[in-house]
Amino acid sequence: MPQQPYATRSSNPLLIPLAFVSLFCVAEAVAIAFLVGRGQPARPVTAELATSAGGEQASTPAPPAAPAQPKPSPPAIARGKVGQRVEAPEIAMTVLTVSNEPRFKELFTPGPSEKFVDVEVLIENATQRGFAYYSNQFTLADDKGRHYTSTALGAGQPALGWGTVVPGDKARGHLAFVVPRDATGLTLTCPVGDGPNTSHAIHIELGQ
Repeated sequence: MPQQPYATRSSNPLLIPLAFVSLFCVAEAVAIAFLVGRGQPARPVTAELATSAGGEQASTPAPPAAPAQPKPSPPAIARGKVGQRVEAPEIAMTVLTVSNEPRFKELFTPGPSEKFVDVEVLIENATQRGFAYYSNQFTLADDKGRHYTSTALGAGQPALGWGTVVPGDKARGHLAFVVPRDATGLTLTCPVGDGPNTSHAIHIELGQ
């Protein structure tokens, strides 16, 4: 009996077209996703949206503070004239009056080559500590660089003497000087401060 030949398996004619269609759809989907992704603008990351790792909002660091400008140092010598209030780092001083007539001149009269000078001063203390004063710390200087110390003879009343001006208080009194008759350009000087590094002075022109 003759053997029957094996029947050959026929392939589906629609399989290949369906595969091409599937590949085309996948490629088209990838292209669309790529174009959509490129067309969406990137969201900027601002300081308000940026957060720290712990989930807290990150703050913008403050700019560094400008360095403090040093205060100008007061002048070593404060200058003024009669009637002017002259301020130094610790006190203020005013020369109220200047006279050439001694008190009780019948008892005290300068020599013919001498000149008497009476100066009335007002000292004000606006600091937080007392200011000690004494009449011998005041001197007169002339335009030739000569210096003269005060004397109690002939000074008006009340004489300045010595004492301490407490914070917020004032002291008022007279100083007396005897200088050569030819002395001109007289200036009352008073040192202010403690020690050579913090010392200042007040110079007040007397107009004589």
